[in-house]
Amino acid sequence: MAFNCLGTIRMNGVRHEYSTFLFSARRVRPRSQTSCRHGLGSRANRDHDARFNKRCRRDVGTAGRPSDSENRDAGRRGDRQRDRGDQCSKPVSKRVGAWFCARTPKTASSQGAAAPNATAGTYCLTSGCYNQYSITSADYSESGDWGWADTTLGSNEFYVDWSLNGAQNTAKPVTYYNSVATKNILFEGDLLQGGANRPGTEVGGKWSTYKVSSLPAWTNAYWDPNGYKSYDTSYACYSQLVGVTWSYANYAGYGYVSAKSIIYCKSHNTAGYEFQGVNVLPSSPTNAGYNS
Repeated sequence: MAFNCLGTIRMNGVRHEYSTFLFSARRVRPRSQTSCRHGLGSRANRDHDARFNKRCRRDVGTAGRPSDSENRDAGRRGDRQRDRGDQCSKPVSKRVGAWFCARTPKTASSQGAAAPNATAGTYCLTSGCYNQYSITSADYSESGDWGWADTTLGSNEFYVDWSLNGAQNTAKPVTYYNSVATKNILFEGDLLQGGANRPGTEVGGKWSTYKVSSLPAWTNAYWDPNGYKSYDTSYACYSQLVGVTWSYANYAGYGYVSAKSIIYCKSHNTAGYEFQGVNVLPSSPTNAGYNS
């Protein structure tokens, strides 16, 4: 089966074609004829998981409509669903409800010994891998499978490349891919201030979005034309939050993936900011899930 590769990314220090995974999916649990919009919703100062809650409003009909409280807690439920061992540790045929299972990198935990303030290194979590190439260059990559009950609906990939120039952090490229046609793709970015092992506090006025209405299978979507940029000098340290949400035709729910950048702080040697080390991260640095 042919697929379409649009551009290149950097993985492990090497630029190459954006990889894809081929997965089949069959339709199950079709939703009622409704239209669902989703996004970050409130930009109140809160932890990362809650910040990626989805405000999902049904425009037509009421069947299966979630309550307001369910919408407010959607992001947290999805993250727990992904992490529950009774889902991802089971074969697909034994799973129940909506699920998202990250493809744990083979290097997870084995390359996590990079020292803080190191100028280069790789640090892998169960959800994906961070790379730091210099004090001004870093990236993150993730892949996962998502579905409902005993059916894998799709396989996604997410990639973001961060570059520092003074106090400006540019996330470009930011790319999203899925093995099935998806719609309502919404890239979202925000700036958080705070140090390592803290959730980060939102810096006002930095939130931004970019929407792609629909995307064919086997194709990359990009945050065009310039990715997400943030600039602020009011605090000593920051992390940039970048993510994407998507929905799938004929199925209730939405998928989401996000990552916070490596912490970057004011330099003691220059007027700019520097990444502090590949494993110097905020708390809950990554998040992913699929909510029905």
